[in-house]
Amino acid sequence: MRAGQDFPAQLERDLAQNKAPGAATIKVLNLGFNGEGAYSFTQTMVDYDYLDADLFILYSGYNDLNPSNYYNFRHRSPVFGWTGYLPLLPSLTIDKISVWKQQLSGKTERTVFTPPHLPRAVDASRLRQQLEGPQSPAAQNPQAGVCSPRWQFYCDRISAAAAMALAKGKHVLIVTEPYIADAHVEQQAQLQGMLSVRFANEPRLRYVNLGGLIDLSDAALCWDGMHLTEEGNRRIAAALVETSADMLR
Repeated sequence: MRAGQDFPAQLERDLAQNKAPGAATIKVLNLGFNGEGAYSFTQTMVDYDYLDADLFILYSGYNDLNPSNYYNFRHRSPVFGWTGYLPLLPSLTIDKISVWKQQLSGKTERTVFTPPHLPRAVDASRLRQQLEGPQSPAAQNPQAGVCSPRWQFYCDRISAAAAMALAKGKHVLIVTEPYIADAHVEQQAQLQGMLSVRFANEPRLRYVNLGGLIDLSDAALCWDGMHLTEEGNRRIAAALVETSADMLR
């Protein structure tokens, strides 16, 4: 996948195409990192407070299907601790080396990431089994803004991030990733119930469920049962552009 094919980059382009004449330019920055879950959101907001963002899009679910996820890659990096900045050194180094090799050999081809070939029927099924975890009873409707014990950590961390952003006068758009397992459906049902109670009548916060938007078994949209192709990401961006533009207005 080439740079710019992820959904934040495509959302930025969509917003630019739909903005009114004379309106300010909108930048969409992806501050997420592989493996990080909702726990990292408040820390990321603090780390990048200087960006003074207008709208936070909290796109989550997969990395919080297993027990409490405390992973925060930036805070494990001495480079980030010293500088407050974390370049993607491994990826950029590989890319630069590839470009230099092409220049030395006289080639001008662009470096393109090609996902590894995976036996989809086997890997997608195994992936879902891993994310499901122990079978749980049917989802219960949260009462008084409290999720069931299985999802309480996730709900609380999303709530904390939303509350932090709202306290700073920002807007918050909470988005469900495409459904990957029954546990994911349950998780998001509980999250939505919690949000409807804790943030009732809060116009600066919205919840958008994209669970049914993408068929993760469709190779044209998802190459490994989880990660989206350019077209899959285009559909995510397209589904968010109207709500994002409305909230930014």
